[in-house]
Amino acid sequence: MSDLNEQEKQVLEMLVKNPAPQVKFKWDDNFQRRILALILTDNFFLIQARALIQPEYFANESHVLICKSLFQYFDSYKNLPEKFFIKQNIIEAVKDKSDATKLYNLTELENIYESFVPSPEIRSALLDKILTFAKMQSLRIAMDLSQKDLKKDPESEETWARVYERFQQAMNVNKNFEIGLEYFIDINKIFEDLENEVDAKDKFTSGFSKIDDSLSSGGCKRGEIYSFIGLPGKGKSLCLVKSAVENVKMGKKVVYISLEMGVIDIAKRFTSQFAMVPHSDLSKHKREIEDLLDINTREFTDKNRFVIKQFPSGTLDVAGIRSYLEQLIISGFRPDLMIVDYPGEMKDVPGISTWESKYRIMRDLRGIAIEQNMCVFVAIQPNKAAASLTLEEYIDENSIGGSFDQVKPLDGLWSINQTNDETTAGYGRIFVVKHRNGRSKYAFPIKYDRETLDIYECSEGEYRIALHNVHNERADVANVDGQKKKSTIEEDLDYAE
Repeated sequence: MSDLNEQEKQVLEMLVKNPAPQVKFKWDDNFQRRILALILTDNFFLIQARALIQPEYFANESHVLICKSLFQYFDSYKNLPEKFFIKQNIIEAVKDKSDATKLYNLTELENIYESFVPSPEIRSALLDKILTFAKMQSLRIAMDLSQKDLKKDPESEETWARVYERFQQAMNVNKNFEIGLEYFIDINKIFEDLENEVDAKDKFTSGFSKIDDSLSSGGCKRGEIYSFIGLPGKGKSLCLVKSAVENVKMGKKVVYISLEMGVIDIAKRFTSQFAMVPHSDLSKHKREIEDLLDINTREFTDKNRFVIKQFPSGTLDVAGIRSYLEQLIISGFRPDLMIVDYPGEMKDVPGISTWESKYRIMRDLRGIAIEQNMCVFVAIQPNKAAASLTLEEYIDENSIGGSFDQVKPLDGLWSINQTNDETTAGYGRIFVVKHRNGRSKYAFPIKYDRETLDIYECSEGEYRIALHNVHNERADVANVDGQKKKSTIEEDLDYAE
């Protein structure tokens, strides 16, 4: 057990020394019969139960059989079955059993159909009971199965992955309990959302207006995940820091999780961009920076707007992020925006292929965005082929390293493109690869500020002139047939036409 961390050791000790309760618990047969009666005869209750209940939650084997038959029918036909269908399934399932067993199952089915059907006044109360029943049974099953796995192989990563996943599912069993947006009843919710978009109440900025303006809502939204992609050293982290700076200025609370750079290094970059002072001269501007921070937090009762946390590379998984967020919230800091720099350095899900793990991590990060009602920004690496792209080409979804499927959960993907000449000039291009809700497949030029470590948009003309100057300087050095050759904007930048 030497490889287990302290938290894992405590969980192991608790599960092994304290036997889990039996999964099949006697929680009032009449109550469980009532639940079955509800979902057998009421489509609304059936929809709720299908997202919450597993047939194995019931203590009575006859109830298990009836629930399985009901769910199989609903999954296929999306409506309530007639009693005749369920009865025929029960007869088929117990045809090899004793006559007493056959009689008991058919009698129990009749008893369930004759059970009390609730009045509208107590429907909400019964829904709460169904939810409690589902949560308790889901947790009991998770404990029982995890205990068995941990007794077999307590030090296996695959074992702990299963334990984490089971308990996560058990604790989130109520997430799909609401029926959803009932359009003709809740039409006003749509207009409320549109008003919020206009008021910028819950919008987030990418840090670049040319990206924000192309999104249908005028910015990123809660419950969404966006990513920068670029080669090492081309500005992924700088863009993430820029996003943090601009969203803090908008009044958002931001948490920055780094798996590469140290906390102080991230803080220095943030300070330099936030105060627009040279990165190398921060100490000379201490008083100026303090005054600026005071001005920007004056309107907030809670002055704590930005938290930076570093985790060692390869040690953090999605469960760890959830745990960390819970600690943050308990401490009083509930982030509006979470930045993860970057998921490629997170711990892979054990027992599956790397590409599947990368996809699951991105999928689950988007899940966190929805669960916590916040926005998430990340960065990903392209494959090696991206290093050979020319000025006429851009890093896109075909350039994703590790797993192409990483792009599927993303609401937006923005690539940072910079050739050697652009690096020399201090410029580059951002290409909007994907927007789930907005315009995509377009590029715009950017400029790197080597003093403040900022990256910002620039005009096409400024960009073209900078590249032209670099090309001319290179041509001045080259000697073609004994003569120096100067290029022209038309020759060097023909690709931009």
